[in-house]
Parts: sequence; C-alpha cells; structure tokens
Amino acid sequence: MSTFAMRAMLAAGCLLLFTTTVAATPQLIPVETFARHASVLMPRLSPDGKYVALRMDDGDEHALVVYQISDMSHPVSMLRMPKFQLPVDIAWVGSTRLIVVKGREFGSIGKPESTGEILATDVDGKHQDYLFGYKGGYGSRADTRNGDHGWGSIDGLPEPANNHFYMGAQLWNSDNHSWLYDVDAVKNTRHLIGDIGVNGLDFTVGPDGKAHFAYGTNNDFDYVVYHRQPDGWAPMPGSYPGTALPRSALRPTTSTSTPMTAITGPRPT
Repeated sequence: MSTFAMRAMLAAGCLLLFTTTVAATPQLIPVETFARHASVLMPRLSPDGKYVALRMDDGDEHALVVYQISDMSHPVSMLRMPKFQLPVDIAWVGSTRLIVVKGREFGSIGKPESTGEILATDVDGKHQDYLFGYKGGYGSRADTRNGDHGWGSIDGLPEPANNHFYMGAQLWNSDNHSWLYDVDAVKNTRHLIGDIGVNGLDFTVGPDGKAHFAYGTNNDFDYVVYHRQPDGWAPMPGSYPGTALPRSALRPTTSTSTPMTAITGPRPT
C-alpha cells in the first residue's frame, strides 16, 4: 500500500475519532493529531447520503478521495492528480457519479487557480471522462469534438439529481459573451440553454430547463438584469442594487409550480 493511501486511511480514522469524541464528551483534540495526517478539504455528501467525496492534500500530492459512510476505514476510490494539480470544485450529479473542476498550484502560498477543465468519474473510480477543457482528445467525445478553448465551471445542479449539471463557459478570446450548458455527465453530451452577448453574467433556470434571466455586472461595472423573450434578451427596467436577482422576478413561465433556480459562476463550445 502506498504512503498516500495509508495517510488517506489515517485521515478517515481521524474523522471517525473526531465524530466519536464529539458524540461522547467534548474535549480538546491535540494539534499534533492534525499535523500527522494529510489535509482533508471540500467534503461533499452524495445525494443518497451513502458516500462522501473530498480533496486530500499531502504536501505536493493531491487526490479526489471517496469514502463509504458505513465504512470509512479505507477509501472506495482515489483519483490521484498530476503534480501541482488538484480539485478546486467537486459536485455529485447522481448517487454514484461526480464531477471535478481541475486546478493548479502556482507557488507554495498562492491560492490554486482553476484550469477550466471538468472531469467526471463513477464512485468506484471507473468510467472516467473528460467533459470540458483544452485537452479535448482525452474525452470519450474526442472523435467528434475539438478541445474547448476556454474555461468551464460548475454553475448549478438540477433537482432532483439526474446525472446532469449546468456548466458556465467563457472563451479565452471573448470578453463580451456568457454561455450556459446543460451537460450529461454520463454520456458526455451538452446543449446550450443560455447565451447572451454580455460578459460574466449568471443565469436563472426555469422548470422547463431553459435560462429565463441573466444578471450580474457588465464590463461598465453596471448591475444589469435581462429577461429572455421569444426574439432575444430584453433588459429589465428599474434599478437592482446589490448582487442578486430580486425574488420578485422569479416567476415561473410554465404551468408547473416548480420554482426557478438561480445559479451562479463564471462562463467555449
């Protein structure tokens, strides 16, 4: 067993010990306990509550590690990242499927930056796929899709979970456009649901799975809100101070009573 895997098991044991200690009698945990084990960050619970995914850092080694809640003595799977690369965002799109935004370290004290690449994997580490990024030849769609010359981000998740997610995209050579895609993380397919000629906007998705509102700060630093019309996007009149779309604007446009979902994040093809 590798040193990294052994430390992953020790970290899981540390989590269990912490849970047991809190449940019994409150007491201080020696700081040395944390110094001996790899750092555990960004825990994400699966929709059915059976698994937890997290990022594990051990020096310059990083990995996505998945544990089964009923037995955290050893990982179910471990996705090791290349040196200086690490997960910067993790999300479950289904009970056994999760996606990861890849990032990179630039220096020992700087905050890791996203590379804009999005990966997918099953809970057991199988069926790994490259969903978005400039290395298009790595994915299951390499024969029909070129690399994406831009950044991708996880902007939201449908409810209930259905192995899809909403992906924002921004082209490297464009500073005047925002895109939003509905992505199937199992089939590695995507279709455009939001597209507006203003940079850096977020979208609100209706119960019909389409983007109905776009909002945020434009290149002139003005806060703007647009409503989708049959012939395109129309600016909404009035002033909207702050950084969130007003709830009064979230009116379903279909017969269902399901509320709209506001999703946020940055925004290639």
